[in-house]
Amino acid sequence: MRKILYLLIVVLIASSFVSCKKSKNKTFVSGMVYDGRSKQPIPYADIILEDFDVSPTPIILNEHEVMRLKTDNEGKFNLEYYPDMNYTNHSIRAEKKSECSASTLNSSIEPERKNFFKLLMTSYAHVLVHIKNISPYDANDKICYHFSPFYITNTTCDSPILSGMNVDIVDPDGSYCTRANGNLYIKWFVTKNNIENAYQDSIYLPPCDTVVYNLFY
Repeated sequence: MRKILYLLIVVLIASSFVSCKKSKNKTFVSGMVYDGRSKQPIPYADIILEDFDVSPTPIILNEHEVMRLKTDNEGKFNLEYYPDMNYTNHSIRAEKKSECSASTLNSSIEPERKNFFKLLMTSYAHVLVHIKNISPYDANDKICYHFSPFYITNTTCDSPILSGMNVDIVDPDGSYCTRANGNLYIKWFVTKNNIENAYQDSIYLPPCDTVVYNLFY
């Protein structure tokens, strides 16, 4: 009988350690998210708090999302929670999705303490070109174009050429995704009436956004 009681006590003590759920002390996490290029805050980015266990191998196990919130219009965030002590690692991730990409950054959190992070986001921008041949036109009209984050010095066009009198397309092959949000240069070459002319412009691309550029020729 004593052996049975002894075993029950051992099992109860062991199970109390295993089933330990929450810390008695809160963890505080605050900070801001900003763009790595412009150094400007990124408003309304997703902040994801995650807990996970790590096995002896590099594989991450038992990862789960604790909570999710957004930065305010100044790119700031503030949260607090009781950490699950069954999980040995705590991290926070900033993410803002656009039609082009998602940008993430991970940072470790010290449980039961005050944490502050400046999360640097590598942001992307996306540009779609709407190309349309307008009157006067004929079937011999041609257009091609280049993108670059730098001023373009090309004197001829070696990119794919669109031609014909009925060109009216948002060119999916000409969509451009870039980290160089800010000014993006575009240069295009137009042939009408057997005469070629070159034109150049710059497009401002806000971080984590999509811009449609109208190229009528």
